[in-house]
Amino acid sequence: MLRFIIVAITITMMTPIAILLIIVRKAYSAYKLAPLKMKELIAFISILYLIFTSLGNLSTSKSVAFFFFESSIIILTIMAILAFLYFRLLRTEKIALEILIICFLIIFLKVISLISNPIQIHKHDDIFVREADLSIYGVVASITVLALISIEAGLLYKDASRKPHGKKYSRYLLNAYSIVVILVPLYLVGSVLEIFSIFIPYLQGVLVSMIALYLAIVFRKKPEKLVLLPVHIRGLLLHTYGGLAIFRKALDPSFERVIALSSSLVASIIGLETAIEELRKTYIFRVHQLIETTIIMFFGKITVGTFVLNRDNSVIRAILRKIVLEFERTVGYIDEGMITDEEITIAKKILNRYMEFLS
Repeated sequence: MLRFIIVAITITMMTPIAILLIIVRKAYSAYKLAPLKMKELIAFISILYLIFTSLGNLSTSKSVAFFFFESSIIILTIMAILAFLYFRLLRTEKIALEILIICFLIIFLKVISLISNPIQIHKHDDIFVREADLSIYGVVASITVLALISIEAGLLYKDASRKPHGKKYSRYLLNAYSIVVILVPLYLVGSVLEIFSIFIPYLQGVLVSMIALYLAIVFRKKPEKLVLLPVHIRGLLLHTYGGLAIFRKALDPSFERVIALSSSLVASIIGLETAIEELRKTYIFRVHQLIETTIIMFFGKITVGTFVLNRDNSVIRAILRKIVLEFERTVGYIDEGMITDEEITIAKKILNRYMEFLS
């Protein structure tokens, strides 16, 4: 009977995660953006954590249970690190090497903790249960990654709340992940009281399921908003290599005049690049940093796309690349000195596909 209850609880907790996985996978299939892929991976790993924990509970031998339980701890740590990197990816122009080293050290601390202080396993009515990993190394690793997630979620909320719809969706993300901070005092209590130590791993599973349920509910209609960009995009421009503007749009109406002036500036930069470079370099980015404005240019095969915004961002680069490449695939060829209404319409249609990320 107890084994059946464990299976039923596991399936119940997996259900909202599976729903979120389906929602995110559908959005990723449409846009192929890294944060959506990372969110999909987080959901998949969350399911693995619940499966491994359940398999540990239902194992027929202590050694098999030990393998599944220790594996589940590493899986949970990787999932938390990916959540941190998800927020970091939304906020920055790239994931720095120092950040990757910190992530590696967190996993290394967890492994050292499990080797030097193997988890304690207890058997109750043919069911195995485990205590939490509460050695000094394990607690330091867990609290560190929870602190990193909280800081990044808070910074994303601070930056994104300046946008018209950013405050609403960044608050959703902050609400979802701020709940994990309740684990910190439990780690401290669990190191003293065994009953709390046994309770923690299952609370972690419940929290993972609750986060997925909340995100599935609030983002079910607009999963694109999971790619919440804390940047102020002033406008988009698309030029031929002859410097002729195919399309320009001020995403912030107050910058209409600035975008018009930027079009001439971008045309001059394209002309300068073409004149200086002996060979045309394609599929590369050029970033021009002004005092309070950043100009990101992507040089395609026959066109150059440009975002004018307040700062560089890795996801914005990916979107710009997709807009340019999709336009070039659609039109095939374009005259550097002449633009047709059809080409302008195609550019507008492609931009509209990505407006949910840019507004």
